[in-house]
Amino acid sequence: MNNYNHVYRAASLNQGWIDYINNIYSENPGTKILVEVPNTLAIDKSILPSLDSHISIRIAGGFDNVRLNNYNDKPDYRNDCFDTVIYSRNEVINIMNEIERVEKGIDPSWSKLEVLIYLYDTLRSKIMYDPKYETKPSKDIRSLRGLISKQTVCAGYALILKEFLDRRGIECHYVRGNAHAWNVVKIDGHEYAVDLTWDNRNYRQGFHHVAQYLGQDVRTFNAEHKPDDREPFKDYQSRLETIDINKINNFINYLNISSNYKSTTYNFTRKNGTRFILSQVGYFVYGGKYYYNYIYREVSPDGKEGPLRFFCSEENVAKLVDDIRFHRKYSTSQYEAIINILFSNENILDSMNKNTLYLGNVDSRYGRVVQRPSDIVKKENLCATFSFPGKSLRRSSGQYIYLQKEPISGIDINGRRVFRYKIYEVVSGEMQANIIYSEGELLNDNRQRFIDVFLSRERLDRKVKEAGGYVGFFDKDGIKTYDPYLNNYFRNKANISIINNKIRESRNKKPEEVKKEEIKKEEPKKEEFRLPTFEELKSLASNYELESYLVEGKIDYRVVDIRTRKVVTNLELVERAMFANIWLSSAGVKKNITTNDRGMGYAFNEPARELYDKFCRIAYNDCMRNGVIDTLSMYKGIDGGYKYNSEIIFKLFRTSYQAEIINNMFLKATRKQKNNKKPVAFYTYEHLGRLIENQYKDNNEELIR
Repeated sequence: MNNYNHVYRAASLNQGWIDYINNIYSENPGTKILVEVPNTLAIDKSILPSLDSHISIRIAGGFDNVRLNNYNDKPDYRNDCFDTVIYSRNEVINIMNEIERVEKGIDPSWSKLEVLIYLYDTLRSKIMYDPKYETKPSKDIRSLRGLISKQTVCAGYALILKEFLDRRGIECHYVRGNAHAWNVVKIDGHEYAVDLTWDNRNYRQGFHHVAQYLGQDVRTFNAEHKPDDREPFKDYQSRLETIDINKINNFINYLNISSNYKSTTYNFTRKNGTRFILSQVGYFVYGGKYYYNYIYREVSPDGKEGPLRFFCSEENVAKLVDDIRFHRKYSTSQYEAIINILFSNENILDSMNKNTLYLGNVDSRYGRVVQRPSDIVKKENLCATFSFPGKSLRRSSGQYIYLQKEPISGIDINGRRVFRYKIYEVVSGEMQANIIYSEGELLNDNRQRFIDVFLSRERLDRKVKEAGGYVGFFDKDGIKTYDPYLNNYFRNKANISIINNKIRESRNKKPEEVKKEEIKKEEPKKEEFRLPTFEELKSLASNYELESYLVEGKIDYRVVDIRTRKVVTNLELVERAMFANIWLSSAGVKKNITTNDRGMGYAFNEPARELYDKFCRIAYNDCMRNGVIDTLSMYKGIDGGYKYNSEIIFKLFRTSYQAEIINNMFLKATRKQKNNKKPVAFYTYEHLGRLIENQYKDNNEELIR
């Protein structure tokens, strides 16, 4: 176990310790030195490269001294616990890099329970149980190295989860028994049992959102998980509690707005030599039975992949492949029938001709597997149930995507009819799905620009982060449009829970009920006023400008087309163009008459986009709550991410004329009636200073008018 000349235990591996240990090694080259820390939180990664590469690091974690002492009578296990968690300097750096990648996904506002659910969902999907574990050394599969290799066994899962929770200050215990390992987590005085290993098996077998061993069914868990008598943390079973499964499911659904299906994607070759790729991407429960979802793509002889297609079947391919990998019993005839008959071109074409996504299954009515595609039975009710809309699209680049509409008539959100879609796409060689929301009937749009621009990978990734997957819609003029209220709505976990409940209810409805709702549903109003997107704002500022003129001795403004110099008379276009030019003059630079530079580069760069999105959210919410934009609070509340933010907000509301144009636009967007409230204008920085100074005085008429 201990073949080291020097073993040091450090509460924190800081520069002082590193200098001290390096000095010992330099004086005694070739000596074996080990430094032990409780966890990676005790390591300053930034200075770790200065540690001599010959010095080893032991990250104790769940294999600490208490465990070692308790197992003194089991020298083989004790020695294994000591040795497997010893790492080289570079291994530790790589492990900590992987830890930081996972931790980037943690929102600081999440509760401890939500952090646990996120880590559980991430680790069970990103790290797979190693099918070749019997041939590998213990240190490779029973340590934090699983973070690098993405493969481990039960001890590795339990050590890794404990490491993450230790770093977040969440009490977590490593528990061993019956040649298995799991965790007990304590949050706010409640103790929950977690078995990542067994839920990873669920994940491998296609049940991506199942949380069977995350604080569930205490009686069954205790019956299946008996802690060893020597365990440091063993007398917990009577204290275990369950976690509300709805909280788990809703939060997992919130997290999985973007999902990767690398672990359940398989390459198959039929007996006739043709090839296809299959990604198992979830399941439906209908009539008490599971129907598994697949994204299918044919591979041509020259290796090119065809369009993505969505299909359903009772056959669980992921489980079958998993059984083969782990040398469990499986039916060879069933496996062959799935590859060569169920997913044959003939059977796929038959389903497409029947306008259904249902492929049937390989069980024949005679108690054996089907022998040919014509033997497959496809009941009418199942064909009708699995006939919800979707289609394959192709970008100009040749990249295929599959767009699927949820089988509902839409979700009513604050008077708006919104639809949920899933987009499947191969990203960096791996199948990925994104959940998106839109007011638009996206399946009816065949414009190439809609596919290339509106549904571009870059835009989808951005909308997932910025707006919880809400993408707005592509109007008849090809302009990306969105509703600021909805831009905030889908980033709220509670709202996602409401949506998921509505969709679950809709899936239990009979097809004829859904069709009736489709007929009755109210179409979105085509003339409904929408705020311009950032792209549209730029387009308006590029094509129209404000021109001043005299009317009865007073200066007024009109909008003119920059190219034709014609005066614009369409009132809505006038309003939007005026707003675009107010933004341009506030976020851009003063027009240079000589070069005709209107400051477009400044007004429409990336920092300006971020400011515009935040400005729209605040202004919209103010008008929804109070019927007027609180200009002063906006000025004080805009963060300093971009050094010109405060100056831009000041210029936007500098005059009453501009402030009222902006305010009226947001009132229209919220569908609120006009009122007597007027936004406060800033005029000058001196005036703004007085407003801020007097903000809380009771008789300040300017602030309450």
